[in-house]
Amino acid sequence: KKMDWEVVAVPAGDELACAMLARKPAVVVLPVETGWESGYLVAAKLRAAKKRLKVVLLAATRTADAEKLARFVGATLVTDADGAGKLVTAVTG
Repeated sequence: KKMDWEVVAVPAGDELACAMLARKPAVVVLPVETGWESGYLVAAKLRAAKKRLKVVLLAATRTADAEKLARFVGATLVTDADGAGKLVTAVTG
């Protein structure tokens, strides 16, 4: 609220990317582990459907593979260790 963002939670499921796109977001923030399918796969689907959509992936830790996959799908990776400031920068930058 302080940032004047409208935040909408979408439950994980087999149509997660479609559910997100139906809301016409400017930015999507999702975990790398959604409980249903990989966050990287969802990010790739979102970016394929809407090239200019900003996607931020949240991960517990940063690894070379996680960074490489995030770049490959056109997303920005933010980890728990990065903190809220990095998340805000990834969303607004």
